[in-house]
Amino acid sequence: MKLTTFLLFYFLFFITVSSAFASHPPIHHELTVILDPSQSIAKFYDVVTIPKNIIKSITSFRLNKNSKIERIELSGNKISADGSSERFLKFDLPQSLEESLNRPLKLICIYTLPLPISDDNMETLFISGKDYFYPQPVMKDKKNY
Repeated sequence: MKLTTFLLFYFLFFITVSSAFASHPPIHHELTVILDPSQSIAKFYDVVTIPKNIIKSITSFRLNKNSKIERIELSGNKISADGSSERFLKFDLPQSLEESLNRPLKLICIYTLPLPISDDNMETLFISGKDYFYPQPVMKDKKNY
């Protein structure tokens, strides 16, 4: 019984650990949000670190359609957003970057977003990722990071 339990535990551990190491590292958001209840807006400053081994898998990023973009830049180069979609703004990653990559990319997004802030004393606000309040990648293979 002990041997069977040990083998089962080892098998489950191996399956769990190997899949964790085989997956891509996640995209990291360093997000700073400033709420302005008097104007019912939030100002977002997001520094997105994109691991170099998944850059080729990302075609673009999506952001809430109501965002007022102040600046979007990728490793120091300005990027413009396309507002043709009904649900979100979209900005593409330049495909010319792929050849010379030797480190993660930094995507900086500065924008404001109108939010339903009803109380001037409000200290916490919940907004869902489904609202595209932060830049979300569009993947070629449809995996989420």
